Amino acid sequence: MPNGKQAKLGRAKEKARRTIAESGDFKKPEAKRTCRKKAVDYTAEQIISGSGAMVQDTGSGLSIAKDLTKACSAQKKVQMPDWWLGTLGEQLVIVDLVGNGFDGNKLTRENVNQIKNESDNGIDIIVEAPGGSLYFFEVKTTETGKPGVLSKAQKDPEDFVLACLADAASRNGRFARLSDDDVATAKRLYRLVTKGPPPEVQYIKADVMFPPKVKPTDPVDMTYSRWDTGDVIDERWAVDDASTYSYMIAAEMGAMGEGAVIECLKKQGFDVLKSLHNNSGNGIDIIARHPGSGRLCFLEVKTTTRDVAGKLQQAQRDAEGFARLRLERALEGTHGWPPPDDDTKKVICELLDDMTGDERYLKANVYMPQLGKSGSPVLVFEDWKRE
Repeated sequence: MPNGKQAKLGRAKEKARRTIAESGDFKKPEAKRTCRKKAVDYTAEQIISGSGAMVQDTGSGLSIAKDLTKACSAQKKVQMPDWWLGTLGEQLVIVDLVGNGFDGNKLTRENVNQIKNESDNGIDIIVEAPGGSLYFFEVKTTETGKPGVLSKAQKDPEDFVLACLADAASRNGRFARLSDDDVATAKRLYRLVTKGPPPEVQYIKADVMFPPKVKPTDPVDMTYSRWDTGDVIDERWAVDDASTYSYMIAAEMGAMGEGAVIECLKKQGFDVLKSLHNNSGNGIDIIARHPGSGRLCFLEVKTTTRDVAGKLQQAQRDAEGFARLRLERALEGTHGWPPPDDDTKKVICELLDDMTGDERYLKANVYMPQLGKSGSPVLVFEDWKRE
């Protein structure tokens, strides 16, 4: 006989299966995680409906949230998809630059930027040093212990960077969905580099060399070299031991889950307005507007590697009350919220004025590949309601 916990879990799984089966969009899956085999592209209407039955395999072109500040964990090394490995390498470089500086410059996270298109290609890292020097980094991450190879388009760093900045500034091609902030940054940097007198500009290739899978205990090597000549500038250890890297800890995984949801929303034309987080990283994960009606949507993102969706915290169970209280605290800069700047105040005031009862509250469950397995995240949208 199953115990109470097993029986409760069984009922929850059966309820999930019925929800999916009754939606009419999918046949009954063998298990929740096998839904990815029947993945479809969302429409904006399906997202806002919060049906709980729609899933989407976000694929290898996923753009990851840019504000990750850590890139390794104390868990055992596992196999990762190539796009995930590349992102991890970039974040290791960012952590190293902020923690140790570069070329005699002390750096903060505010000095570091990235400009990526919807395929996660572009300028991997941009550093604007306090003294005015400008550094463009191309990051190559490998699991062979050897440096990565530049593509044909990347052979001439100046041409490659200027082409990326020009496309980003004009939202050309795969940069069409670039955020307003990134477009403004691209325009500013393009003018800075092309209209004299230019600042000191350097083009750097950063190789993050994870050890071969047959040697998982070797340290991770990081080498900075001249992008065009390959001359080595500096060599560093990325982490002390390769057994401490690879699978994201909760903060990184959560940020990646939010990034997956944002990409999905943008793909369907949603205007992603803001993410509001306090000093502890908690708050309102995503605020967006429906592309047709302009209807306001608040989303709570729960990211997991398990088959069971993440649970709402007690404070999150009243969706409207939770969102309104966090907006008020963010506006006041109290209860662990940083003092807002004028632009943030304006956005928050507009959001509070627009909360007339017609807004939608959605919970986005993001299922990451299980530990030791490769794969892409799967998204499931549902009503943000009491559990």
